[in-house]
Order: sequence, then structure tokens, then C-alpha cells
Amino acid sequence: MTNRVLRPSLIFPACLLALAGIGTAQQQSPPPFATPTIPAGALPQGSGAPQTQSGTAMAAPVWTEDFDTQAPAGWELLDGASIFDDALVISGSGHGFWLPVQVSSLSMTTTLQIGAGNANIVLAGTDNSSYVIEIVSTDSMIALLRFDQSGEQSLGSSHPEVLMDTPHELTVNMAGGRIEVIFDGQSQILATDPNPLPGGTIGLGGADNAEVLYEQVRVTSPELPAANPPV
Repeated sequence: MTNRVLRPSLIFPACLLALAGIGTAQQQSPPPFATPTIPAGALPQGSGAPQTQSGTAMAAPVWTEDFDTQAPAGWELLDGASIFDDALVISGSGHGFWLPVQVSSLSMTTTLQIGAGNANIVLAGTDNSSYVIEIVSTDSMIALLRFDQSGEQSLGSSHPEVLMDTPHELTVNMAGGRIEVIFDGQSQILATDPNPLPGGTIGLGGADNAEVLYEQVRVTSPELPAANPPV
């Protein structure tokens, strides 16, 4: 897999995600990159997985976004988020939201690369609540946070090796309040939320003057329709 060196371009104030008032972001012009290959994600076998009459797990719908068009269907790009060279490129505190994905149970896999700041991945996102996975390259830390109207709660953290300007594979399995974060093939966080958040959208973004890119994202969920949303 080829490393893609990120060069800081436009700098935006760092902030956490706010889903209210989603609008269309201005497109930026990042430098050219090469494109690595992304492995596929795995289906979570949690309580949300549909079952056959014999009790075996049924195949759930799989949605894949390759970012191979400047205006991918169903996505909202905010602040410093843009599409360039088959990647979602984040500057500052930008985020891209895949709005038709409104689920509480999923398996999601993507490859990300951090050139500066932090990567932020939003799960079950609504105007009032969300889970956020924050990947901090300077401290080599991954944190799983829960946000709702009562505030912020930490559900777990770990310290894998997070290398700058290096592709890393991230997989998240979420079902019935159970959330597992897998980084470069190793399980890093396994948490159970006793009061699971309702379903919501997913978002890929950054914070702390971030320069982050995301490659193909793959989402598997029994709650999705049978095919990707129409173009």
C-alpha cells in the first residue's frame, strides 16, 4: 500500500462535530495523491443481525462508497471536506456525512491517513447525540466517546501505533449497545453502552487543524435497504 503524504492546505478552527444545520460545503483543492487499496469489512454477528429459521445469520445489505465522483450520492460535505482523487479529504474540522445511512447496528470499514490533527468518525449521529471515535496521531491514542444532551462520556481508549502519513485500516462493529473498534486488524476497544443511542448517520471528519483523508468506506447493516441509495 502506497503512503500518501498530506500537505497542510487551508487551516480551520478545531471543533467537535455538530450535526444541526447541515449544509453544502465549499470544495477545496488538495494536492494530488496516489490511491491505496482497501480491504472489505466484516458483518457484525450481534443482536441486530437477521436470522434464518435455523438460527444462522443471513447476509445483510452492503453499501460501498468509492468517492469516485465529486458529488457522491447521499453525502453532505461540511466546512473543510472535499472529494479529490477518489478520496474524502478533510481540512480543519470538516466532516462528510452519509445521510441515507440511518442505522443503530452496523459494521463499517475504511482506510484513513492522518497528516495533521485528529481523525473523527461519527456513529449513530443525530442533532442530539452520537458516538465519536477520535484518533489522535500525536499521542497514538484512540478514544470512543458518547455525546448526548447530558454531556460527554468516555466508553474506552487505547494506545496503538498511529503513524503520520501512513494508511491505517479502521473497522467498527456496533450492535445492541456493543461497540468494537478494530485498528489495523487488532481489536483496540470493546465497550457496551447500557443505554444505547438510537440509530443515526455516519460521518468521517477531523479536528484540531486536521489534514485527514478517507478511502473507500464499506457499511454492512441489516437495517439498510437492499441496494445503495439511487444516484
